[in-house]
Amino acid sequence: MKQNSTKGPLNKSILRILFGFAFILGISRNAAGPLTPIFVEEFNIGYDTMGFIFFLGVFSGMVSIIILGRLSDSIGRKSVLLIASGLIMLGPAGIIFSNTVVIFIISYSVINCGFAGIETGVTLGAADVSGSKKAGALNSVFKFDSIGGFLAPSILFIIIFLEQSWRIFFIMILALSIIISIILFYMNYPSHAATGQRQRFSLKDILDPVILLGSAVLIFSNGVIVQFAAWFTTYFLEFGIQVQYSSLVVSLYWLSMLLGRLILQRFLARFEERKIFFAITLIAMLAMFTIAFTGNIWVKVVFSFILGLSVSGIYPILFSIILSRKPGMMGGIYSFLGFTGYSTIMLYQLLTGLIAENLGKGYVIFVQLGSSVMVFILTIFLIKASIRAGKQA
Repeated sequence: MKQNSTKGPLNKSILRILFGFAFILGISRNAAGPLTPIFVEEFNIGYDTMGFIFFLGVFSGMVSIIILGRLSDSIGRKSVLLIASGLIMLGPAGIIFSNTVVIFIISYSVINCGFAGIETGVTLGAADVSGSKKAGALNSVFKFDSIGGFLAPSILFIIIFLEQSWRIFFIMILALSIIISIILFYMNYPSHAATGQRQRFSLKDILDPVILLGSAVLIFSNGVIVQFAAWFTTYFLEFGIQVQYSSLVVSLYWLSMLLGRLILQRFLARFEERKIFFAITLIAMLAMFTIAFTGNIWVKVVFSFILGLSVSGIYPILFSIILSRKPGMMGGIYSFLGFTGYSTIMLYQLLTGLIAENLGKGYVIFVQLGSSVMVFILTIFLIKASIRAGKQA
């Protein structure tokens, strides 16, 4: 059955609300990484336990994205975003009042369910209203995720520097979530944002080379983009750099991702997206090699900025390539991507936590390095598969 398409001003209104949700997503889910050493001290746990908590959070997100991704094609993107908003409000409320590690774990898992729901609604919503120019629309939305990611460590730096409670940060997240949820509730957002003929996503669709290889690239991309932000402050402790200062480097990393997405918007208008994808994955791999093997702190900082510039375009272009393959089943495809991506992030978090606890904090960088190599290799095969699929269409 065909859904009513959204046009003109309504499309712009939808994108604006998606921008707001992407901002909240960026600012809220990028707090746990910089706060990791503080959580370890506050709740008297080890880094391996913290890795397990991250594991549970990602598992919760995986379950959420599988369910909400499939539901989004039937109940609509607005409903998915409202459900996610409720979880984003409930999670921070629990974290604010958590006085035991058990309450913290439950609240952290709830907020990660909300993250996954917002990610689903924002990504599919942007793809819905963009037509054939999915990479550009997705990149525009992800820019606001980058703005939030940039501001999160900066705000945390100010809070810690002023010797205030880290819980203030989550009070702010709770307030923002309430405001944007009210706006969305009263907004004229179509009950079904997806357009075109809906198709059922099945097991045989997973075996499509573009979807299969794209999922593999996503898995290892998470090992670079997500893990770098989550564990960088822990990594810098190995060199005697305290959290309030290394969190600024994480802010710089997110700032570079924002700048990278601004640049990408121009590049997408001039160059073929697959060529851009090849170039940025190559640069990301070279940047990770430099960060891992240089002994100079300032060189690490500079190449963290270069890394952010390069990886900024991975998600928009990758999702564009995959979702464009079968537009009629974007919700089902995104559920599968969520399962593969989140399940491997769980393993990454466990692995990185164990490495930090047993081998040393300085070794966590090699998880990201190995992932960057795999991203580049798999990108070559994905591009070839995408070209072949285009010729067969």
